[in-house]
Amino acid sequence: MTEVDQLVRPFYLRLLHGNFRRDDPEARLQFFASLRQASVLAEPKALTRLFNAGGWRERLSAAWFAGLIRNRQFEDRISDLLLKSELCFAGQAYCFALARFRSPESSGILRAYLETYLPVGDRIYDQEWALGALTSIEPESVGSVPRDLSTWKPLQPDRGVQKFLELIAIVEKEWE
Repeated sequence: MTEVDQLVRPFYLRLLHGNFRRDDPEARLQFFASLRQASVLAEPKALTRLFNAGGWRERLSAAWFAGLIRNRQFEDRISDLLLKSELCFAGQAYCFALARFRSPESSGILRAYLETYLPVGDRIYDQEWALGALTSIEPESVGSVPRDLSTWKPLQPDRGVQKFLELIAIVEKEWE
């Protein structure tokens, strides 16, 4: 079986948008048990192959596993991919992983992302996720990020932060 069979296909739809947040408690518990079991296969070589595969599903899954197991050796790669914003959906996972790494470097890259992609305008990417990730790392520092709705239109920064903090709380409860 390939990394895609073991680390991507079984998980990406529930990781996407943090869809597992809507699961009932028993389904969520089973999902995290499956993630934990699969995480032993998320070795650096396997994650590298997924990041290099080029598809959003592979990169989303690789970043989630890197974040779950807090494998900071991928921090530079994830940072680079986030700033490039080449693929849909993968940026959510990059923000999640950076939030789990909780490093000054992670905060810096999230800030750089927001500086690059605000105001939103027609570039509706992962700004809400990035603000949520930054808030989870440094709640006191997000006051420096513009929050007026004209900067964020059509996105809603407060909604994004709330969803992200809920997601992180679930992960910390179920994973740790």
